[in-house]
Amino acid sequence: MVRLIVLIKPIPDLSNISISRSQEKIFEKGPRVMNPADLNALEAALKLKDQVPAEVLAISLARAEEEILLRKALAMGADAAYLASDPAFEEGDALTNTYVLGLAIRKLGHFDLLLCGHESEDRRAGQIGPRLAEHLGLPHALAVTSVSIEGQKAIIEQQWNGSQAHQLSLPAMVCIKEDANSPRIGTAIRIIRASKEKIPVWGVGEIGADPVLCGRSGAATLIRRTYFPNE
Repeated sequence: MVRLIVLIKPIPDLSNISISRSQEKIFEKGPRVMNPADLNALEAALKLKDQVPAEVLAISLARAEEEILLRKALAMGADAAYLASDPAFEEGDALTNTYVLGLAIRKLGHFDLLLCGHESEDRRAGQIGPRLAEHLGLPHALAVTSVSIEGQKAIIEQQWNGSQAHQLSLPAMVCIKEDANSPRIGTAIRIIRASKEKIPVWGVGEIGADPVLCGRSGAATLIRRTYFPNE
């Protein structure tokens, strides 16, 4: 059986924020939502599950209240979900988030394919996928629009300066482009089951993390000021 792990990132709902130029702050007026490209990555994993015997696991580095996004993943068809959540993980950057996610993924054990969105809609940095692949020693591809598995190879289509086809030896990581597919909607019965599913929560102790290397304390970057240019 093929084992697929999908990363889910909560981001602010960009249609429901307010900006204060005087305070130089952005205020989130509602709960966070699933990063759109991660939704496409989840759909890519579920499409693979439709084609071959597979297990789809969703994992998120998020606050406790954001586990609802993992329940959405379960409702869509993921087999299990895991939440990495601890005060020590908060205010992290790409470096510390990669460290935490890497430990959580290792705790999950063997996998064949790791999937995430090509970039997040809130920051558009596109760092986590490549950093995590490097951290775990995986071959990886960006801007992927489709993926299939044949034997010990991932066959991918990549939209990067034109359309290209490549093969990656498994295990591997692929970063799926936003709008690469049309994510499915969870059925009523799956939504009910997902609402009752127990989602393990892993903190520093559960994944064996060093708190000094997590969150703000281990971050290589720090946002000191947010400002808005005059239009």
